[in-house]
This record gives sequence, structure tokens and C-alpha cells, in this order.
Amino acid sequence: MAGIPKYSAEENLRRISRQKSLKFIVVEGPYDVPIYDYVIRCGADSGVDFDVVHAGGKVAIQEFLTTKKQYGNCMFIVDKDFDAIKLEYDNLVYLDRYSIENYYFCDEVISSAISISLNCKLCDAKKLMSIAEFNEGNKDTLLNLLKAIVYYQNEIAPQRLRGEEAPSWSDTFICNENGWEISRERAEKLIDDIIPENITFEDVTAYFDRNFELADEISNVFPGKMLKTSLQRYIRTKIREVGTKKLNGKFSNIDTAYELLTAHLHKSPDLKGILRPIKEFVGC
Repeated sequence: MAGIPKYSAEENLRRISRQKSLKFIVVEGPYDVPIYDYVIRCGADSGVDFDVVHAGGKVAIQEFLTTKKQYGNCMFIVDKDFDAIKLEYDNLVYLDRYSIENYYFCDEVISSAISISLNCKLCDAKKLMSIAEFNEGNKDTLLNLLKAIVYYQNEIAPQRLRGEEAPSWSDTFICNENGWEISRERAEKLIDDIIPENITFEDVTAYFDRNFELADEISNVFPGKMLKTSLQRYIRTKIREVGTKKLNGKFSNIDTAYELLTAHLHKSPDLKGILRPIKEFVGC
């Protein structure tokens, strides 16, 4: 049996110029590929031919767009992140949330996954929980942490010397030990780790207010990967509150929860809108 084809980021970008009859959707990282591939193909005709590949990051995509010949057989999707300045190309689509993970924080996605998993009607699943409740329970703690991360990424990280060890924040576990809420103590510790002692939190807040417009829900703009455990536990807790015995391991851990949510990610109205140019490009 033939194995699953594996290409490096460099090979993926070279394929664009070599396979000009094939349409390519280029995303940032390898873990994004199966998610986008599934969402884009949902509802598409089986005869539509395209390939979703990764470029190895936003920097590689930027370099390709600014230094390489423009090809008509490719479109690119990049995360919103904390970018202050956006690249503008006809074949480049920016997410309107921090990353693809942030679209899981959606009532339509969650209720659709729950209704299938619990064998109940969609209208009943929608009554169990809401992202508004999740956001309200975490907003104050996440907002302070968001201010610190934005300041660190834009003001501190760019000034670090080459080879200088930098604190890692994106993989930090910030959920409470057992509950679904974000831990205030862990959030404050992370703030202390990434913000130097000579910088006051008033400085951080002032910078944030000048440079970051918080018009969206906190779960739209805060790094989604850091909230995955909190969301999975929130869903599990709300289901248990109604006393159901039908979980059978569903939503009991990160992997199973996000497999279920991914299968319903195409139900996100915001993601549908963002990916409309992509679907039109490939003929979905």
C-alpha cells in the first residue's frame, strides 16, 4: 500500500510553479492542513480538484508573495495573530480571528457537535451552553494576559538579541487545575515571566489601548491554542450539569473533543464568510 505523500514546506511552494494545472491552497503550518482541507471540501462537488499545503509559517508566505513570481493557481490563508500591518494581495486571505483554533469558539459549531454526540435536537443542544458565558467567566483574567502578550510580542521580543533565550508563552497551561475557568494565578505568573520588572502594568495597558482595538469577543482575539483545555472542560461541565449518561468518553479529553468539533467547524458563519473567496477560487 502506498504511503501518505509527505512534502516539506519548500517542496510545497515549488510545486506551485511545477504543477500549474492544479490549484493550491497554502496555509501556514502542517497542523492546519487537514482542518482547512476538511472545511473547504464540505459541501463541495467530489470532482473539484485542489490541494491544501503548508508553507512553514507566515514569514515563508510573505517571502513567497514579495519575492517570487505571482502564479494564478494558488491562494494563501494566514492567521490574524497580532499583526498591525497586513499584506495586501488578491490571492491572500486573512482570518478575522487570531487563528483557525479560534473558530471552535462558536455556538453553532459546539451545538452541532453536541447534538450529534448526545443524539438530541439542535435546538436543545443550543440551550446547554453559550460562548458568551464562557467569555464572561474568563474575560477579566484573559484581558490582562492579552495586554501583556501583545506588549511582549510587539515591544520586547523584537529587541531580543540573536540567540538570547526567550520565555515561551504560547504553550503555557493557564487553565485551573480541575475546573474550566482560566487560572488567575497562572495568568499572573505568565505576565511576570514575560514583562520585565522595570515595565509597569500601567505602561502595558497604555500601550494596549493605543495599539489594539478590542472590538471582538475575547475568545476571538486571544491565542486559541491556549484556550483549548478550558473550552473542552467547559463543554464537558455543561453537559454533565444536565445529568446525561451518554458521553461515553466524548468531550472527556482534548483529542476527542477537538475531533468532534473539527467535524462541525464548517458550521461557523464567520469562517464560512472568510473562506468564501477560497471556495470560489477552487470551484466549490
